[in-house]
Amino acid sequence: MSASPPRAERDHSAVQSVERTLHILDTLAAARSGLSLTELCGRTGLHTSTVYRLLATLLAHGYVRQDGERKAYRLGLHLLHIGEAARAQCDLRDEAMGCLEALARRSSELANLAIPSGNRAIYIAQAQAQRGHAIGMFTQLGAWVPLHCTAVGKAIIAHRPEAEVEHLIQEGLPAHTANTITNPLRLRGELAEVRRRGYAIDDEERELGVRCIAGPVWDADGRLVAAISISGPSGRVTPERFAELGSLVSQAAQQLSERIGYGA
Repeated sequence: MSASPPRAERDHSAVQSVERTLHILDTLAAARSGLSLTELCGRTGLHTSTVYRLLATLLAHGYVRQDGERKAYRLGLHLLHIGEAARAQCDLRDEAMGCLEALARRSSELANLAIPSGNRAIYIAQAQAQRGHAIGMFTQLGAWVPLHCTAVGKAIIAHRPEAEVEHLIQEGLPAHTANTITNPLRLRGELAEVRRRGYAIDDEERELGVRCIAGPVWDADGRLVAAISISGPSGRVTPERFAELGSLVSQAAQQLSERIGYGA
């Protein structure tokens, strides 16, 4: 068995492959009528075998399609989906700020907006109740977090198809604190409770000393596109306040959903 290449060499190779793939997509974007394999190689300056290999992957995932007659390559429809998602997320963040600021004032805690990405969620917008009131925690702008042990994550996965929940479970439910739910049966019960009451709770499951409460956000097509949450130290976000804060979060999530067309 051959030895693995050094880490630096592997990283460089991976970056080079991404750069070449992006170069191919950019080149196709500039060619309205599509390009043959030979034309694409000529315009990119890449070797035929390299372009063919990268195109095969792009074709398999819908990022590129091939004309049946000319065998010309064009951008695939999956890129249209990504473009629409990018635009929607920009619009979503803009629409969300008013809801987040109001939620932060009413709850006196940090308000967050997170969107799903595979088996994780990412925080894309935040509003603080007052300067200096927030504490350092995992709910940082741009942070990626797992779905099974965060309030935004559970608000998202609770409304996904059963097959996606099963996939999440099969990938593993790693413990982050002693409170993390790692038992599949218990997680399923927790998700059913999220659906029943309308909001999710992270009871120090991702980080000790931090509790979060989140509600789902739906778009005009009835798709779950995000989750709104509040986060704060466990000394302030106590179990006695769960119902009160859950109501505030649910109202904010409903308001944002209506702003982006849900129920219209």
